[in-house]
Amino acid sequence: MDRRNFQKKILGLGYLKRLEERKVIGAHKSPYLYQFDKQRYDQALEEGLRFGY
Repeated sequence: MDRRNFQKKILGLGYLKRLEERKVIGAHKSPYLYQFDKQRYDQALEEGLRFGY
């Protein structure tokens, strides 16, 4: 997987939900925190897990 597109592809799978909460790390732009969506992942397993290829 091309590392330049890694975040876009992982988020595109829909198994992570972006939270409004951010991690405060100083003077730089704080990154968002994410939460795993187990219900959506389990649903995808039942339907046949696909990774967008």
